[in-house]
Amino acid sequence: MRYARIKAALALAALCVTANAATDPARATAPLDGWASQGGGTLAGANATTDQIYTVTNRAQLLAAIANGGTTPKIIKLSGIVDMTEGKPYTSTADQSARGAIRLKNNTTLIGDGANSGFVNGHIILSNVSQIIIRNLKIQNPCDVEPIFDPTDGATGNWNAAYDAIGISGSDHIWIDHNAFTDAPVTDNYLPIENGHVKQCHDGAVDITNASDYVTVSYNVFGEHDKNNLIGSSPTATADEGKLRVTFSNNVFRAIQSRAPRVRFGQVHLFNNYYVGSKTAAVYKNSYSVGPGANAKILSNANVFEIAGASGCDSVVKNPGDAVAGTFKDTGSLLNGAALGACAVSNATTWTPPYAYTPRPAALVKANALAQAGGGKLATAITGTGKTTIDTGPSLNCPASGLYFCDDFQDGTTARWNLLPLAGPNGTFGVTDEVAGSASKVLQYTAASTGGVLALVKPDAFTGVPSADYYVEARIRPMANGTTGSKLLYLVARYVDAGNWYGAGLNVQNSTTSTQVEIARMLNGTLSRPKQARTPIAMDAQFYTVRFEMIGTTLTVYLDGKNLGSITDASFAQRGLIGLYTSNKSFQIDDVRVGDPRQKPVQLTLDPAATTYTAEAGDAPRQVAVTAVTADGTADSFTVASSNPAVVGATASGNAVTLTPLSAGTASIVFTSGSEPGLTRTIAATIAPQFIQPTQTYALQGASSPAAQAGAVNVDTVLTLTFDSPPTLGANGSIRIFRKADDALVDVIRTSGETDALGYPGQSLVRRVNTAPIRIAGNTVSIAPHVGKLAYGTEYYVAIADGVFTNTTLGGLPFVGIGKLGGWSFTTKPAAPTSSTVTVDDDGPADFRTVQGALNYAMRNFAKTAPVTINVRNGTYDELLYLNGKDNVTIKGESRDGVVVRYTNNDTLNTGTGTSQSSTVAGSPAGGRAVMLVENADMLVLDTLTIDNTTIRSAAISGQAETLYFNSDTRLVAKHANFLSEQDTLNLKGWAWFYDALVAGNVDFIWGGSHAALFENSEIRSVGDSANASSGGYVLQARVPVATDIGYVFLNSALTHGAGPGPNHGDVPAGSTYLARSPGGTATWDNIAFVNCRMDAHVAPVGWAGQGVNGQPAPNPAVASADAGWREYGSTTLAGTPLDLRTRVGGYVLSDADVANRFATRDKVFAAYGGGAGWNPQP
Repeated sequence: MRYARIKAALALAALCVTANAATDPARATAPLDGWASQGGGTLAGANATTDQIYTVTNRAQLLAAIANGGTTPKIIKLSGIVDMTEGKPYTSTADQSARGAIRLKNNTTLIGDGANSGFVNGHIILSNVSQIIIRNLKIQNPCDVEPIFDPTDGATGNWNAAYDAIGISGSDHIWIDHNAFTDAPVTDNYLPIENGHVKQCHDGAVDITNASDYVTVSYNVFGEHDKNNLIGSSPTATADEGKLRVTFSNNVFRAIQSRAPRVRFGQVHLFNNYYVGSKTAAVYKNSYSVGPGANAKILSNANVFEIAGASGCDSVVKNPGDAVAGTFKDTGSLLNGAALGACAVSNATTWTPPYAYTPRPAALVKANALAQAGGGKLATAITGTGKTTIDTGPSLNCPASGLYFCDDFQDGTTARWNLLPLAGPNGTFGVTDEVAGSASKVLQYTAASTGGVLALVKPDAFTGVPSADYYVEARIRPMANGTTGSKLLYLVARYVDAGNWYGAGLNVQNSTTSTQVEIARMLNGTLSRPKQARTPIAMDAQFYTVRFEMIGTTLTVYLDGKNLGSITDASFAQRGLIGLYTSNKSFQIDDVRVGDPRQKPVQLTLDPAATTYTAEAGDAPRQVAVTAVTADGTADSFTVASSNPAVVGATASGNAVTLTPLSAGTASIVFTSGSEPGLTRTIAATIAPQFIQPTQTYALQGASSPAAQAGAVNVDTVLTLTFDSPPTLGANGSIRIFRKADDALVDVIRTSGETDALGYPGQSLVRRVNTAPIRIAGNTVSIAPHVGKLAYGTEYYVAIADGVFTNTTLGGLPFVGIGKLGGWSFTTKPAAPTSSTVTVDDDGPADFRTVQGALNYAMRNFAKTAPVTINVRNGTYDELLYLNGKDNVTIKGESRDGVVVRYTNNDTLNTGTGTSQSSTVAGSPAGGRAVMLVENADMLVLDTLTIDNTTIRSAAISGQAETLYFNSDTRLVAKHANFLSEQDTLNLKGWAWFYDALVAGNVDFIWGGSHAALFENSEIRSVGDSANASSGGYVLQARVPVATDIGYVFLNSALTHGAGPGPNHGDVPAGSTYLARSPGGTATWDNIAFVNCRMDAHVAPVGWAGQGVNGQPAPNPAVASADAGWREYGSTTLAGTPLDLRTRVGGYVLSDADVANRFATRDKVFAAYGGGAGWNPQP
């Protein structure tokens, strides 16, 4: 009877598959019973248009399909087994890293075609990407050709390999489904024994690390492998807390030795998985199956373990070796036919999956998994017209004349170069096709273990260069490789010797938000980078044209024709040689040219610079500003064309291009230089169908704010809607506000990719920023309309498209959007206030709902010097702030801890410190990473409140995150206030007085170019670093603009430490915090003084991070004095015991007279204000 029930259940499963057959597996989305369904769900390429569906049969076609179309949703159908070596065995692990990588982009579905499609000798990399589905592949786990023996790994050492079959790092919304993974035929019994251990060449099958999130791994067969699934790379990777939400369901783990999975930090759900193996197997002897390591929170339901020789839960579930085990809570699992029973690890897993799931009974798990799981079980009929070759770009073969030097490598040799001319640097060079089958040849360097100067032009090939004034230019394509160090790629010029040269080029990181274009100087063996311009640089993508221009002492760097900045330096005046430098990056390079620097590069740049564009049909057009310049510096012409004018119209008027979304579909918008037709820029456009008003109605009473038909609503209101259960934010659709009288569209808020311009309508300078206007907290969503969109005395209604909020109900009805018929309308207040004193409250009666609304009122309605007071009542205000051109503004909170202005803003979301921009000229947001930006505003007073940048430092983002950027050469008062962040908390210019303030952070959390910034009777708190638990950080990095400026002064204050804001709330280790470090160079001064301050034991005894401390540069001045540099006086412990300042290194101990003359009181600190008029602010 039992077998009949199993047979019936399997028949039902097959029936369900048949019922769903209308959806081709290539267009499937992640199932609802796993973590990948949350946070908007995982669609990947499900909605790909025909031109973004690719069928590939070899490596070249695969890489072309990945590259083409950018991040537009795409489906890649892999037909057959693809060998990533292309029949040429890897010569080194570096070669394997470069040629074996399959680096998928956002919004990609990769699916195998039929019963026998997959990879050998390849490794799939999902690094900092989102929306990926991988299905129906047969994957041979990669074997590292050069594994490394680590004698410190374990008691007797171990071999470590580099490549996972699928490595997921810093990525989200991933579904790995119906694949097969195995070491066979290179199983461990065929590997040699060296150093007493199997020379292991395999790493993980599917590893999930670096704060990856929303992952489902389902219906896969994992076979014949040692360390299978690592969830969380380290017990110190505290940024993983709250992430690593992963579901494993219906998988087969066959002959898996360990890690099925091993978990740190994650909320991992295991249900209906089947484990089979043996404790005594000759190969892949089971050590354990599930490993709850540091802070793991594992929930297990109805899994089946058939492990011969296993007895009791502890034989298959155990802490693999972390100092403290995680938790493992199980219901319904079986071990060798009996209940799994209790485990030694804690069962205190308390979380509940937010998705609905129904585990099948354990008795049915084995048969279902064996029947359904694995690669080759799905059949797709998907077809499309996606192009499987890569356009190699303009042909830049060397001209017959006009250049001093040129090498395009078309002869297939490197005869003009000395490769690896110096001891130390290694790796390999070779001339290869730009892409497989291409006529264009490029020089490829594959990094190994050590970088440096890799190549120098042969002197006899460089004789045509007449002087030290020249440019060197090349096309460069950075490539992925395994190094975790600095990833610099420079063109070398005016080379003297290994320790003396100039360079310019790319600083490539894993995240394109952290990449830079730089000018570098190697002087006497010390590398400095005096010019850095943050610019997105992608790996394994297009070529970038870098030009390094030298005219006398002026050095300039260009990227793709755009001037990114210059420096002045006189270190090297001779012609020298050109060459290549890296530390330590694989790359391809082509068309190396040296020419007359008076001949400038042709420029064709777009602003905004984004290469993708998404909208809904009928939306307002997008404006793109085009800069086109000829080689002689005069204005150039350009053309623009849409590949699908029915989808996106593209029209030019002068240097402005208007993109108009007309209908659903995709299009490529191509801009072409008039003077150099080979120079193009492309925007990939994806247009969704036109917004449709939903017709469903709901009971809104008590659920919406403003309430339905409410009157006297603030014009800066935040919309909130409370559902019956926590909603999921969808990936598509929009929220719209219409004027009710005529249905005129007033505002559009999208689920992602949003920007805003802070300031009042008509303001000449605004703060443009990328934003996250939709927030979900429990059952309630809050929606911030764009600034300045609502007018006084007007009735509006809110419409939300179906799909914006999913997996929830409202008033008992499934939420399918709301439109005009839904009745969520409101009328704003009849008129603005008129008083110079206004109130802000997030939920009670007030003049404004937001602090920015009040600031806009002050800037718009009062003379520059007229005093304005903004009283803020207790509440939490999730917003960015901007003040420009208005003096004498006071923002006073009701209570210090009760008024919290906060936002998660950082260098990943909004690059750079920030500046205002013209409100009438289109451009990429440049408003910066601070919560509050202040420009041209004197006597701003911040009183009795908290401003908090809620960014948590992690490897997945660029963590610079100011709370306040006072970008004004004027005065600031901050008293009885808290300023919180982890990195770069305060960035100050001008003159600032902080009194009874708390400033918290870890890395350079007080910095900038102040003339005088006094912190009096304040607490300076170093908090635990969420990205590095052992780091105490640096309190200051001063960039004082004038040598005689007093700089940053701390008077009668306390330096304390405490728990960080990250999930583990770690503290700062004793002796690990430095008072300051220097930015290096001589352009600014490191003028800092601590006077009569109390310091806890977290401050390092040496005090200052001088030259060589953690690789820091020398301060300026190098030797401090009473007048300048790092200074200190009267420091004690928190208990008042004097510190021995003789242990300090690099600072100057002030005398009593020094303090009395310049530092003892605030009027002395600010004596230089106003050309000597002075300033003496009062509490």
